[in-house]
Amino acid sequence: MIKTLNDKNTCPRVQKNRLANSTWLAKRYTEALRLGKEFKMFDFLGKVRKDYVCQPLKAQVYRAKRKADLLIEGSLATQYAKLWDYAEEIRRSNPGSTIVIDTEEGGLFRRIYICLESCKLVWISCCRPIIGLDECHTKGNHKAQLMFAIGIDVDNSYYPIAYAIVEKECYMTWFWFLSLLKVDLKLDEDFRITFMTDKQKGLVEAIREIWKNSEHRNCVWHLYANFKKKFKTYEIRTKVWEPVKAITVEDFNRVMTKIKDMNEKAHEWLCEKPAEQWSKSHFRDWSKCDMLLNNLCESVNGDRVILEARSAPIFSMLEMIIVKIMNRIVKRRIDLEKWYQNIGPRVAEFMELQAQHSGQFVAHWGGEGHYQINRGSIAYVVVDLDQRTCTCRRWNLIGIPCSHSMAAIYSKGDNPTKYVDKWYFKDTYKKRYSSVLHGIRMEELWFKTNMPLLLPSKDVKQAGRPRKLRIKEIGEIPPNIGTQKKNEKSDHGRLAHEVQSEVEAETQPEYDKGVLTQEHDEANDPFEWFRNVLDVLNTLRFDPDIVERIRAVQQSNQAPTSKSIGSKIKKKPN
Repeated sequence: MIKTLNDKNTCPRVQKNRLANSTWLAKRYTEALRLGKEFKMFDFLGKVRKDYVCQPLKAQVYRAKRKADLLIEGSLATQYAKLWDYAEEIRRSNPGSTIVIDTEEGGLFRRIYICLESCKLVWISCCRPIIGLDECHTKGNHKAQLMFAIGIDVDNSYYPIAYAIVEKECYMTWFWFLSLLKVDLKLDEDFRITFMTDKQKGLVEAIREIWKNSEHRNCVWHLYANFKKKFKTYEIRTKVWEPVKAITVEDFNRVMTKIKDMNEKAHEWLCEKPAEQWSKSHFRDWSKCDMLLNNLCESVNGDRVILEARSAPIFSMLEMIIVKIMNRIVKRRIDLEKWYQNIGPRVAEFMELQAQHSGQFVAHWGGEGHYQINRGSIAYVVVDLDQRTCTCRRWNLIGIPCSHSMAAIYSKGDNPTKYVDKWYFKDTYKKRYSSVLHGIRMEELWFKTNMPLLLPSKDVKQAGRPRKLRIKEIGEIPPNIGTQKKNEKSDHGRLAHEVQSEVEAETQPEYDKGVLTQEHDEANDPFEWFRNVLDVLNTLRFDPDIVERIRAVQQSNQAPTSKSIGSKIKKKPN
């Protein structure tokens, strides 16, 4: 029997509760994480404070996230144990797909390769013979490498072909990946194909071993980054793009002679690199693509879904990648309905620009499909409409009529669209994205293969949290610059403004081709900020036309203005 009740608590509230540990947090918020809500540590702390009025430690939050992942996705061993049945389910839902799982002694997982049937059939029938290859690190506790093979579609966007998870990047893993790709795409060793790569470890040797007559291009941005390490003078750095963009061998030799006159060592450095790998003038024309950068593969690695997948365990990673491929195919199929003509919007825009430039040329018919193109009264190039070639080589390289061939086509009274290569038409695009990727059923309905238990390969857990940001290359802006306060410490214990000063010192302009003949004083040099803007534009890969306009203004010794640059530059000199 209660005689007196005092229901008001006068004790002070305590936010640190030893019972609110990582296990308790994981159980309470498993459903929220299962729904795919993005995990941010400070947001999670605020939610816990709001819901339960307690203050867990940061380390408890990270441990709770790992435990919640175990509850949602299962342990690492459980993830690998599903792979045999998962591979069989893909073969059932998408007949003809290739899934190869390679194991070590004792049933340890080594690597897996996946090429879906619809992806490889579409590439064989509809894609240009060029493949981009790239790899990236996985970010989970079990370290591995994720490899991609990417094709190029009608509108110059990427089309996924195959992918693999391997233990490390080396000649052996690349040879294994490319050997399986060769069988899936039915590419014999004499097949005319072009590869675009970042010159990864062992990749050049593997391609050369499998396809002896293939064309191998390297991403020019990596060539430029290595060139900048050795030759820091601004004038010679910018000259490296002239032989890269030269389309004919004659233009290539001319600009290389100019570089030799400016800096003989820079000329020797470039001559050591095979021009077939980095200059348009030496590219073969069977791929109908003049791509210089491996940006398509980089865009795959930097995709939000792929970034999330790289942090997931292996089974979840494979699931997220195949869903990404399905969503991309559907999205591109929807984009097709917006096309208002029989060629892609990017191709149509390029042809419109060439048509405008064709007005400065006069075509003289020489019989059959031969035309001599004059600029005024001077002979300029020769066009063959039957062979679809032009001596400027632009039409040969990309399969889209250049301005010279446009002049010949208009002189003939024909439609330029008829002379566009077959890879760029709407029908090809529609056929490419008409393939269907069939989804897979829930795990309980899978066929049980009764294969030996697949175990995770041996790996040592790295100390600390996994790295989320890649290490920046030379010439890239460090992530901390411009985001920290002046007196705030950076990751390496240095003041942020000191780091920024060092980066500015690296891009400092040099006088007289690399020899500093006077003390630099920013206050007395009104073009200093202008040079800095130019270096930033070059670093961030802005439109080269804008960079050329800035350079022209600088060389003319005129006061720089936003109007002369052609873009809205708000920064002013001090």
